[in-house]
Amino acid sequence: MFFYGVFGIFSYRALTGSGYKPQKAMMVSILMSFLYGVSDEIHQSFVPGRGPHARDIIFDTIGGTLGVWAKRYL
Repeated sequence: MFFYGVFGIFSYRALTGSGYKPQKAMMVSILMSFLYGVSDEIHQSFVPGRGPHARDIIFDTIGGTLGVWAKRYL
């Protein structure tokens, strides 16, 4: 969750810096965290000894959401 939180912070900062309104940047950053989590789980399905888990996608998205929230409101 920590690394996805950092990803959320950086993606939110990049989007607001390139002209996105804060609300839209927040939604896009959270969506990016979700999609990156999905792609990571797809990748893990090809790694021996690892497997995809839906709960990992949920935790990744929560981490990204917390990072975006912290950057925007704290």
